[in-house]
Amino acid sequence: MRKKWAVRPMELWNPGAAEQWLEHEAAKGWYLAKCNGWYATLERGEAKACRVRIHPHGPESTKDFEARRDAYAELGWRFYAVAGRNWDVDFEVYYCDD
Repeated sequence: MRKKWAVRPMELWNPGAAEQWLEHEAAKGWYLAKCNGWYATLERGEAKACRVRIHPHGPESTKDFEARRDAYAELGWRFYAVAGRNWDVDFEVYYCDD
């Protein structure tokens, strides 16, 4: 199995719970690929300990988004996916080796 679907615990008021859930899934070899509505699509990868950060995302230019993504990359964070409701993007999800 290369993909699985799960109900996501991404309450807007508690992103720390979602980060812990994604870290737990990564330790089992599952990484966020897509997230919208109540469901998340996870893809199979190497099982390892890592840290996850969820960055709130609001209206901004593509240039600002790319600059932030590049800054995160310089610090060792990999951009994985956006999480949102319907067509809105609420969060960017980054992974970093622990």
